[in-house]
Amino acid sequence: MFDNYDSDELNCSINDILQVLDGYFTFKGVNIPNIKEPRLCGYTPEQFLDEYKNFGNDTHLSGAFPYAYDAIWSIALGLNTTDQILKKNYNRSLADFNYKDTLTRSIFQEALNNVSFIGLSGKIKFEDGNRIGNVWCMQYQRDNYINYTLKVGFYDVFNDNISINESAVIWKGKGVPVDQIIRKTVDLGIGSEIFILFAVLSGIGILLAICIIAFNISYRSYRIVKITSPRINILMLIGCIYCYSAVILFGLDWSIVRRDIVKYTCTIAVWELSIGFTLGFGSLFWKTWRIYSIYRNKFPRKMNIQDRHVIIRLLVLVVIDLIILICWQIIDPLEIKIENLNKVKISANGEVETVFRILVCRSANMQIWLGICYGYKFLLMIFGAFLAWETRHVKIQELNDSKLIAVSIYNVALLATVGVILNEFAFAEPSISYSLVGSFILFATTITTCIIFLPIIKGFILNKQSVFSNNIAIRSRTGTSGIKNPCQLTPEIEDIDLLREEIKKHKLFIEEMKSFLLSKGIPYQSIKYEKVES
Repeated sequence: MFDNYDSDELNCSINDILQVLDGYFTFKGVNIPNIKEPRLCGYTPEQFLDEYKNFGNDTHLSGAFPYAYDAIWSIALGLNTTDQILKKNYNRSLADFNYKDTLTRSIFQEALNNVSFIGLSGKIKFEDGNRIGNVWCMQYQRDNYINYTLKVGFYDVFNDNISINESAVIWKGKGVPVDQIIRKTVDLGIGSEIFILFAVLSGIGILLAICIIAFNISYRSYRIVKITSPRINILMLIGCIYCYSAVILFGLDWSIVRRDIVKYTCTIAVWELSIGFTLGFGSLFWKTWRIYSIYRNKFPRKMNIQDRHVIIRLLVLVVIDLIILICWQIIDPLEIKIENLNKVKISANGEVETVFRILVCRSANMQIWLGICYGYKFLLMIFGAFLAWETRHVKIQELNDSKLIAVSIYNVALLATVGVILNEFAFAEPSISYSLVGSFILFATTITTCIIFLPIIKGFILNKQSVFSNNIAIRSRTGTSGIKNPCQLTPEIEDIDLLREEIKKHKLFIEEMKSFLLSKGIPYQSIKYEKVES
């Protein structure tokens, strides 16, 4: 078995080689099968051996002699068929053959492929020029037979049947190994726990926005609220509600809803986020633009910029958004498709391979459309930064949103940049990607809402307390008990009281206030004040 083994050329011993070979399988052709059908040659295997001994000099036959014998028969049958075809169709014979005769060669190849008979070595049949036949399945078992392989199975190629003697097979390891890798597919999704968490947070954000809307509606006649343009505030808060709703819709993937629904929730979420951003920041910027236009007016003629003028300009921004989104939807709509991740998990025994899939919602030219949307929003932010800079010297605190705008722009720009970068790296994990995107949208929307409206609410509360204190002082001076409840004082009394305080501190306050009150449709001529001694 190891006659040619040379220990000087190999770095492993015979024992190492046998250890590697132990248990391997191989296949061996059936030399003389035991079949009942008569053979074409007319001999049984025993008759053939007897005839060979009578023919020769008692030389022992070994190896693949039945195959050699049947090969001669196959050639003879192929040549016989070829000769018949040549005579019948071409008026020729094999006697006319030469080595440049391609016709005879092709006929012979076809005839040989059609040869089929029972030979000494079993059934003879060819496929694409190769003989097919039954084989033994052999296993090398070092502990039983160190120099031989044992028969453990048989494959009948003609009936496509394999039989294994399982009791004769020895398997290494703990059991029978698999004949191929078992592939499992796992669909990755966001997960119900993460979705519920962000849905609850978004719901709280929506509830917060609704409460502030109710505050603007309920106290819209009070000067400190009225001066901040409550109608525009409501539009801004509606934009915030859109952004919160987009977070919920982004979380509806195939782990929560049907796959065909994901396409629509994804598209609606993109529309809501884009329009919500424009409503939120567009309302804030156009409201600041009105202050900017009033204060930069150098002519005696007073400007009268009412809420409807601001709303019309805001609608123009929303229409631009709609044009971009409609073109996107018509030309290159968002579609859902399943993608396999490069991440593959293989079990410890190497028998199971797990492939992970995700459901993505994107269009063919996604980057182009996102670039258009980002570019439009970037120009809007530049416009807001310009207005914040130009109105930074406005002396009326309720009208000066420059610092708040600057903080909002910085907040959104930073979160958007970090979010886009991190989302590219976390794209493979839907739960991580959604958590990042949802967190940034929630954080940016909530922070912007709070820094814009909490000062207004705080100022309103402090103003109510100031009016209450002034009313107590009036009652103590007049001794009147029939005065109105301080919480029911009209906005006109509050305006007069607050204007007196501001006149003391700012000499230019009256002219600035006249311009703004005129733009809001409030006749300032009716407001009277008493001269206050310094």
